[in-house]
Amino acid sequence: MTGKPVNIENFRDKVVVLKVWDLGCQRCFAHEETFQKIEKALGDRIQVIGVAQNNGEEALERIRTHCREEKIAWPQWQIDPVSRERLGILSVPAYFVIDQEGVLVETEKDVAVTNPGGRLINEVGLVKYLFDLSKSTPK
Repeated sequence: MTGKPVNIENFRDKVVVLKVWDLGCQRCFAHEETFQKIEKALGDRIQVIGVAQNNGEEALERIRTHCREEKIAWPQWQIDPVSRERLGILSVPAYFVIDQEGVLVETEKDVAVTNPGGRLINEVGLVKYLFDLSKSTPK
């Protein structure tokens, strides 16, 4: 949330989880502790990135406050409404999992949507999937 551009190449060789959320969404906060545990367990093999759909200076300060109070250390980005629509995000939380090669391998953009592999991502499934994916070697 520094306002500086970020190069996705900085995350090459890591599994990246983009977690799209909203300050007004209680479900969005349900798995924060789980993601903290995942990051701790997998170390530098994974990078969680929060993507807040709230915009503006007031929202930015509220996001910073929330992350400080909840001890969330992963990077936070903001997404504008146009980009949100392009990504097909219907509701939050939404998740995008990108493998070590930069390939989108899993998504959950709405609780009713399954990914191409047919698995509905939930907390248990996501933890197992990320653990397995982080152990695989890049092609």
